[in-house]
Amino acid sequence: MLRSVLLIITLMTLTAPAMSAQGLHDVVQTGDAAAVRRALATGVDIDQRDGIGRTPLMLAAARGNGEIVQLLLAAGADAAVRDNNGVTTVMLGADSGNLPMVQSLIAAGANAQTPNSNARDAREFITRNVSAGQGSAELQRMLDYLDEQATFNRLYPPRPASATGRSLYAVNGPEELLDISQQPLTREQLQQAAAAALLKRGWSVIVSEPDRVVGSHSKHDIEHRVEIRIQPPTVRIAYLRGYEYVKPTWLKNLKQDMTVTMSRARSAPPAAR
Repeated sequence: MLRSVLLIITLMTLTAPAMSAQGLHDVVQTGDAAAVRRALATGVDIDQRDGIGRTPLMLAAARGNGEIVQLLLAAGADAAVRDNNGVTTVMLGADSGNLPMVQSLIAAGANAQTPNSNARDAREFITRNVSAGQGSAELQRMLDYLDEQATFNRLYPPRPASATGRSLYAVNGPEELLDISQQPLTREQLQQAAAAALLKRGWSVIVSEPDRVVGSHSKHDIEHRVEIRIQPPTVRIAYLRGYEYVKPTWLKNLKQDMTVTMSRARSAPPAAR
């Protein structure tokens, strides 16, 4: 009897159909990250397209599901794909309003300036929401970021891979996290500390906002960019652009310098009124 049961289980395993690519589309649409992990483990074609030419990554981007987007990118999904109408992952992601997810897509190879079949890039694709009175602070920030990308790509167009085969621009570069949970400092003081750390190391401050400071530094004719994002209880220091092989020590030095600057700000006497 036991032998018969084992034989039946073996036959069921051998004859069980592998998940279809369309099945992966369906799983992604549920928003269940654990189910997506299980689906990816079956070896399904991750870039299979549906009836309108969209891949599972495009569906996840359209839903604004950053966790699933990261899973698909880590599994090798193509971030630069376009559907039958030329719509890109960045357009869909930007329309969802998830800025960190869009940044991940661009870091993985998507281009915010790639046009759709109507010759509209990602910024023009989502501008209709603003003109229709549906704008928000998050959407405006998305537009500002896409403007930054357009300016950067115009000044520093993507270059071919180097002789070593490495991309000249970073993809998911290293990062450092700084714990500020015990720092009784205002956002303005944290912003100033971030800018001071960048300037001390020879970076130019090109963006300075209450929740993020961006530095620029040229080396070997390539502009590197680093972002210090203030998100209490932590500060995230990460590369935005640069060589794929970058120096993690640069980020460690910025973290150390910011820690010193915050310490000085904390111990400084209050300004005279």
